[in-house]
Amino acid sequence: MTTILEVPAGLFQTPDFTRTDVPGKMLKGEYTSISIGNKDSATIQIVASIDPSSETAQKWIPLLKALSEMSGLYLKIFLNPTKLINELPVKRFYRHVLNSTPTFDSNG
Repeated sequence: MTTILEVPAGLFQTPDFTRTDVPGKMLKGEYTSISIGNKDSATIQIVASIDPSSETAQKWIPLLKALSEMSGLYLKIFLNPTKLINELPVKRFYRHVLNSTPTFDSNG
């Protein structure tokens, strides 16, 4: 598990490192995770830990959704929200349109 932020400082909100639960509880993922695909037969396995109410999640979720529709892929998303929020932390909303397979019109 890594706690290094991949986006430049000041671009998005920084993660709250105190919100991470005991790794054993979080990694069980009984109530806090979503799994898609077959772990045993997948060629590619992706595991992500996301704060669902963050701006970073808005940018990553469409990409993870498009990847989840591909064959031979196993995806596990752990939802790791902040423990307490006073207001909605998202001030901007993003929309991405990604397809997991290429589409063509009548002209190719």
